[in-house]
Amino acid sequence: MKSAAAALATLAVLAAPGMTHAQDEPDALAILRHAAEALAAAETFSVTAGIAHDAVLDSGFVVTSFAIQEIHVHRPDRMRVSITRDDGTRREYFFDGSAITLVEPDEAVFATTPAGPTIDDAQTVTVDELDVALPMSVLVRADLAEQLPLIFHEVSYLGERMIRGEAQHHIAASNEAVDAQIWISAGERPELRRVSIVYRDVFEAPRFTAQFVDWTYAEPAQAFAFTPTDAYEQIEFQETATIEEASE
Repeated sequence: MKSAAAALATLAVLAAPGMTHAQDEPDALAILRHAAEALAAAETFSVTAGIAHDAVLDSGFVVTSFAIQEIHVHRPDRMRVSITRDDGTRREYFFDGSAITLVEPDEAVFATTPAGPTIDDAQTVTVDELDVALPMSVLVRADLAEQLPLIFHEVSYLGERMIRGEAQHHIAASNEAVDAQIWISAGERPELRRVSIVYRDVFEAPRFTAQFVDWTYAEPAQAFAFTPTDAYEQIEFQETATIEEASE
């Protein structure tokens, strides 16, 4: 399923039966599954991710772009994602249980299409049908633990590390296309802290990194539906792709 494979660009947290791990170290597979199941069980959550993404120019020079992404979820049928790029441009994604709306505030345009009724359904439509880049979108899926076997073929435990004074499980995972490192908090609640992905099948093996902060589990204050003002123009989803390419 493309949405599972594309989740590599939107996150790589996974494991599956048959993945390899040494017998004398913590079970990396179990750690990943536990984190996925805990997040899927959260009825509401919000998190902020600081994203760095490499792009390789024709000359071979690697340019890194940055973004801040905020994710807000109310299961089973509402979510909102806000992205602010390092050039100051913004993108908003809304799902209200019946429709997906993508908004480019700086261009004063939006596109909408029916989808639902669940967040998982909306994420599948976003990735498979609309081909909209939405980093980390796999995190919102209620079936995240079941999706994991479709992503990585090998996983191993690298040890315990410290991030901002907090112990983290450091895990390596890979498939034929990517090498990923994943850091999961070692406390009572397993939370994703950092993901680093190297795309081995892309020229010069660019890297994608996301660092997660401010996990909260209260009811998000943000609206999950977009109400356009008279200043906004409705366009087709194909046109939003053109806007995104122009901003890169």
